[in-house]
Amino acid sequence: RFTGFSDDDLGFDPDKYRGRVVVATAHKSKGLEWDRVYLTSVNNYDFPSAEPGDSYIAEAWFARDNLNLQEETLAQLQAILSDDPFTWYQEGQATNEARLEYARERLRLLYVGITRARRSLVMTWNTGRRGNQLQAVPFLALQHHWEENHNDTTA
Repeated sequence: RFTGFSDDDLGFDPDKYRGRVVVATAHKSKGLEWDRVYLTSVNNYDFPSAEPGDSYIAEAWFARDNLNLQEETLAQLQAILSDDPFTWYQEGQATNEARLEYARERLRLLYVGITRARRSLVMTWNTGRRGNQLQAVPFLALQHHWEENHNDTTA
C-alpha cells in the first residue's frame, strides 16, 4: 500500500506502526514525527544551494549555459507583453531566480525532514550516477556543527 494515494491516509498516526518501517515523502510527513528518521541523497543535486557547480532538475545538460528554458521563455514573453518601456529581457536572469527559489524550497523541505526526528536522525548522501555530486551545503554545515559541539570527551 502506498501512503498518500487515498483518502484513508488522512490522519496518519505513525505511533500505530511502532517497530515497522514507514516510508513517507517529506511533503507528506509535515506535522508528523518518528523516533528515527533517515534522510537519503542529501547531495547538491537533490538539495542545491545555488553554489557554482550545482545542477538543477529543471535544467537540461544540453542547453547552452545550463539555462532553464521554461523560465527563460516565460521571462521573454513577460518582457514582450509588458507595457513598461524599461522592462526588457536579460538572458540568464530568470534561470538564476529560478535556481534561488528552488534552493529555498529544497532547504525548507530539508528542514521539514530534519525536524520529523524525535530521537535519531540519519542523513546520507551519494555521488549520483556520474559520480560528480557532493554533500549538500546544509549537510556539511550540520556535520560541522555536530563535530564542534558534540565531541565525546568521556572516551
